Amino acid sequence: MQRTLALGATMAALGAVALSCTALAAAAPQPPVIVTGLDAGWPDVRGWNDNGSQAQQWAPWGEWPLAFSPYPTYQDGVRVAVGDVNGDGRPEIVTAPGNGGFTELKVFDGRSFRQLRTILPFKDAAWWAGAYVAIGDTNGDGRGEIVEGLGPGCCTSLHVLDGMSGDELSGFFPYGNNSPIGARIAAADVNGDGKADVIAEPVGTSRISIYAPSGGTAFRTIEAFGSDATGATTFAAGDVSGDARAEIVAAAPTSSGPQVKIFDVATGSITASLFPYGSEYASSVEVALGDVDGDGHTDIVTSATTTEGTEVRAVDTSGHQLADFYVLDPGLAPGASLAAGDLDGDGKAEIVLGGGPTTAPWPPTANGPDQPVVVYKANGTADGRFTAYPGLFQGGVRVALGDVDRDRRPELVTAPGPGMEPEIGIFSQQWVNGRDRGTRLGHFLAFESSFHGGVSVATGDVDGNGDAEIVCAAGPGRPAELRVFDAGGRQRLSLFPFGSDYTGGLSVAAGDLNGDGKAELVVGTLAAPARIRTFHGDGVPFGPVISPFAPTASGVEVGVADVAGDGHGLLLAGSASGEHPRLAMLDPLSGATLRSIELDPSLTAGVRVAGGDLNSDGHDEIVVTPGFGGDSRVHIYNGALDETGGFPAYDWMGAGMNVALATRIGLPVTASPRTMKLKAGKRQSLIVAWFRDAAGSSRYDVRVAISWGDGTSWNGKVLARGGGVYEILSHKRYARSGRYPVTVTWTDNDGRTSVARSRAVVARRR
Repeated sequence: MQRTLALGATMAALGAVALSCTALAAAAPQPPVIVTGLDAGWPDVRGWNDNGSQAQQWAPWGEWPLAFSPYPTYQDGVRVAVGDVNGDGRPEIVTAPGNGGFTELKVFDGRSFRQLRTILPFKDAAWWAGAYVAIGDTNGDGRGEIVEGLGPGCCTSLHVLDGMSGDELSGFFPYGNNSPIGARIAAADVNGDGKADVIAEPVGTSRISIYAPSGGTAFRTIEAFGSDATGATTFAAGDVSGDARAEIVAAAPTSSGPQVKIFDVATGSITASLFPYGSEYASSVEVALGDVDGDGHTDIVTSATTTEGTEVRAVDTSGHQLADFYVLDPGLAPGASLAAGDLDGDGKAEIVLGGGPTTAPWPPTANGPDQPVVVYKANGTADGRFTAYPGLFQGGVRVALGDVDRDRRPELVTAPGPGMEPEIGIFSQQWVNGRDRGTRLGHFLAFESSFHGGVSVATGDVDGNGDAEIVCAAGPGRPAELRVFDAGGRQRLSLFPFGSDYTGGLSVAAGDLNGDGKAELVVGTLAAPARIRTFHGDGVPFGPVISPFAPTASGVEVGVADVAGDGHGLLLAGSASGEHPRLAMLDPLSGATLRSIELDPSLTAGVRVAGGDLNSDGHDEIVVTPGFGGDSRVHIYNGALDETGGFPAYDWMGAGMNVALATRIGLPVTASPRTMKLKAGKRQSLIVAWFRDAAGSSRYDVRVAISWGDGTSWNGKVLARGGGVYEILSHKRYARSGRYPVTVTWTDNDGRTSVARSRAVVARRR
């Protein structure tokens, strides 16, 4: 199940080398109007159009569904390499994640294991399919470069990166620019010219090819194993013969036992064939090279996944055993990756293992295991341990949708549920060169890093300056504080809505409650008793403390919906948990319940609520989604709380979700469509729609476009009638009788849009 979710959030996008993959998208896709985030489990965020179809994100190479994971999804192990990337004479440890995690390469000090830097190998995109990694001095400057091969997915490429700056020195497609196969990688000087070559193997094969660091056609290809291999072929490269030229050492499980072959690159011949484990069965075997006994000769190190566990052995090129031990660290999952190098300067190589794939608990009661790296001496003594990547985050993700940068398109804002530091992420639909995760515009901590109780998030233009602020509220476990930030993460407001003694967590929303064009702040308690408070954007209380449900109610999720379209939003209250969940609409000034319905009694994990204008007519709809264990659907209601539609957001039952709709900037403009009667072949003057601006004043920057439904369009004439009311006048002649949908779109210089969906009934001309 978790793997299925991972695929929904996986996007294969490359760096500069990927620009040739597909053509430039013709136009930006429409902005999302709904965003959902899983309430628990994999932190899967998805954007939706008003008809329930998935919104799109775009880049120079095309479009794909708007779905991503803003928080850690690492669970497929760690790939490791050892080498001197900074030229200080001491090797570092470089890591890459396995498939399913954001591809962050990390460099760690080989002695203290302190992280030195993070390298993002794709400058105008990102990749969630993992990578393989190696180190080699490809330019002869005395420092090792990081050589990286993408895991299986779109457009397999190899990259050579500066180990200090992370700059890409070269990149190429070894198997054509659309191959999804992925590539294992090594780097070593195979021809004795003092510069490392790039060595790659397509994942799932044993075909090892050698390339110049700049790419081009492979100048040597070796088929390491045939049908005798019963599992994956792994390989390493290094000078094991002492002739100053690297050999290729390949390993694979076979029916005769784990086998190691040494190849002379110049001839392609096998110079040695070893069975370090005898005929013992192994499902997988990894290989690395290093001088484990300090005699000045490079030895062969292997780790095999056997019936007894992960067994590490080291042999010399004649097969003489130098080391043998089992990995006893319970946190180091089978299938570990392998590297070797002299980390402590004693002349003997340490053995470095990156943990194998892990399994997260389900139901998601905790995060998945961290992804560790463990360093061993040749005698099996553990010499150090560190976490390269956090485990799969399973606290779910809270979401908001609002224009935080005044580009007239809403950004997706995320906050984690319980289980990690309170990192807020801001994402757009568009991948832009130089962003650290392609679509991520920025990120910041809403509260102290030690707080792991989860954050509720909303957006709203609380100061009326034309862009939305980000409103964050603490989950359970600390004094329940509300903070308001701008898009740069600068704090603008802090308050404790229910006092500093309340620590039960808050839900949060923002919306205009009094028609002043500014969003008020709405907070609810997530612990009993359920209470709601409202505040102006400067923290001054707006209305009374409201008890939306019976005193026994365990908490409340809040929202704002302007169903009348007059700028005076109403409060939405949904049961946060417990039996007999309810949805209520409340007057924010009096606290009176205006409407209330009972929802599906099976939704005992509560519901999440949001309001927003889905069809651009100036009137807000209401959206309700289930908590964890619900029906995986988005439910849409009108202002009378009648359910009018919905759609499945996730493809498995029980997927509870958080939800948000695009927050409004400024006051609404409501649309009044018309039904017009015309005669075919006759040109007629007609009023096609009315609009009403809740601001009440007439303005002269209004533009109206009319799509007549017959393939033609025209601009309407705007007639200001006072009090914010506009009539839209035009002329039209239909060639044929019939019924035509007429779409009338009102826009102004503030970026506000309203759409009237009129219709024309055209009779035959007599």
